[in-house]
Amino acid sequence: MLGARELNICWGDHPPYWTWNSMPDSRFAEVAELRYVWWFDIFGRIETSILSPATNYAAYLVYKTATYSYGFASIPVKVWVRPVDELGHNEIPIEIEANADRAFVVRNPQRRGRRHHGGGRLRLPWQREDGWMEVEMGEFYNDGQGNIGNYIEVRCREVNCNYSKSGLILLGIELRPKARQS
Repeated sequence: MLGARELNICWGDHPPYWTWNSMPDSRFAEVAELRYVWWFDIFGRIETSILSPATNYAAYLVYKTATYSYGFASIPVKVWVRPVDELGHNEIPIEIEANADRAFVVRNPQRRGRRHHGGGRLRLPWQREDGWMEVEMGEFYNDGQGNIGNYIEVRCREVNCNYSKSGLILLGIELRPKARQS
């Protein structure tokens, strides 16, 4: 798991935009809470060499929404998982790049009936047993031979709207093995 402090959060160290708080149900000392932005960009990288070889992985954004959350009602948030080099350049144009059109809807489980617009492969989050929400960002296969690249980048981005957003509480991004479907 890449905790919120291990991620690159655009304007993450600017208190008018994000605050860092402790939460009793978090496994990390701090979580990031979105206070007010027009757009946001969250990403992280993990070395493929520390992941298990010959394993299919999925990346999940883990978050909550505050009771006063707003700004996520009509524009889905784009997410992707892709191989990159140390500078963040895509190393190998492989199938993972097809995930770039994935998007998800940030929704508060108490709010129902909202419509969301957007194309691509729209993902809906679900509530985990620990109370946090998660949404699958994408998947990749780590062959253990270095054929997919030195790093896997996971990214969550919304920069195409003209209104503000608030109330996303970010725990982090979790990468975990996923059962292969036959």
